[in-house]
Amino acid sequence: MSQRPKRGRAGAPPAPGGAGGRGVRGETEPKGGGGEGGGSGLRPPGGAVIGIGIDLVEVARIARLLARHGERAVARICNEGEADVRRVALDQHVAGLFAAKEAVLKALGTGWAQGTAFRQVEVVRGEGGAPGVRLHDVAAARAAALGVGRIHLSITHDGGYAAAVAVLEGGGDVR
Repeated sequence: MSQRPKRGRAGAPPAPGGAGGRGVRGETEPKGGGGEGGGSGLRPPGGAVIGIGIDLVEVARIARLLARHGERAVARICNEGEADVRRVALDQHVAGLFAAKEAVLKALGTGWAQGTAFRQVEVVRGEGGAPGVRLHDVAAARAAALGVGRIHLSITHDGGYAAAVAVLEGGGDVR
C-alpha cells in the first residue's frame, strides 16, 4: 500500500523547500479604492493567483528610442526617481523597467487598454534591492477591484534582452 503525497494549500503539492511560496520578490499594497471587486463583491482568498504577466524587451530597441527621443522617452516611461538619465547602461535599466511595467499591466488584464499607462506602475526597491511595485490611478483601482493584495515582480537582463514576470496575488481585504 503506497502513501499519498502530502498536499499543500488548495490541494497542490507543497512548494519546494516547504516555504509555501515565500521568497518571491516584490510586493505592493494597491492605493486608492478598496471597494468591492469583480462585480460579485467577493474577494479572492489570500495567496490565490489573480493574474500573471510576462514581457521581453530587446535592449537595442530601447537604445534606439533613447537616442531618438532622449529624456522625453525616459519621462514617458519612468516615474520620477526610477531612472537617472546620467546613469551608465541607461538603455538596459529602462528596458528592464519597460518590461516590468508591461508585465504588471498584462497581469492586471488591461495591457495599455482601459486608461492604464506606464507611469501608473512604479517600480520601487524593496528589501535588499528586490524590485517591488507601487500602483497609481487607474492601475491601482483595477488592482483593488480584482482583490490584489500583493504583486510579485522579477526582472532580468541577459544577452541584449530584458525580461520581467509579474504575479498578482489575492489578499482578501485590500488596504
